[in-house]
Amino acid sequence: MNKKIKLTIVAVAIISLLSVNASNATSPTVTPKLPIVITLPKGDTGATGATGATGATGATGATGASASSNQYAAGFVLVARGTEAATRWGTYSTVLGSPYGDTASGMFRFSCRVATCTVSFQAETTANGVQVLTKSMIYKSSGSDILGQCEYADGSGTGNGYQAVDVTSTNLVVNIGGTLDCGAGQSYPIGGNVTSITVPTGYYDVISTFTFKKLNA
Repeated sequence: MNKKIKLTIVAVAIISLLSVNASNATSPTVTPKLPIVITLPKGDTGATGATGATGATGATGATGASASSNQYAAGFVLVARGTEAATRWGTYSTVLGSPYGDTASGMFRFSCRVATCTVSFQAETTANGVQVLTKSMIYKSSGSDILGQCEYADGSGTGNGYQAVDVTSTNLVVNIGGTLDCGAGQSYPIGGNVTSITVPTGYYDVISTFTFKKLNA
């Protein structure tokens, strides 16, 4: 065999053997390293920052509801014992505005332990142009039972019975009809119009109604 051919065969055999050994070699295993975490102590709180600039003015809010425009009226029943000054025992109020009139009413009981006592009426309002019609019934009582009617007053005795009232307390005139029935010796006025009703010693129940009317209602 030619010497060159032999060398070539040997070289090829060596190269093949090296290739096989290289392919069978085991690659080394690489284990990944984990990061090391180090916890540091918390730092001090920083200084407060400067105040920020003032923000823009907000939008104007919606218009609120209008305040109440109600007007009121009240009727008062007063009692005076003997020579004492008259004081209010009954106060009855109502809102004004109904085209049919606005009514306030109530009742109370009082005792007259002197020779005579008087019952009178007043009214006032927070509006101008108001009139009132006053009605009242006074019953004599035993203290527990009604003994009978003492007096009945109805209106002012002029025109339709209404009379003008305003923002100051107005002393009212009432009409007691043709007779005075309480038996306290009160003189009967011409036409039956009085500013007070006199009653003798006893117990009395007073029931009163005030009907107010605005002239422009």
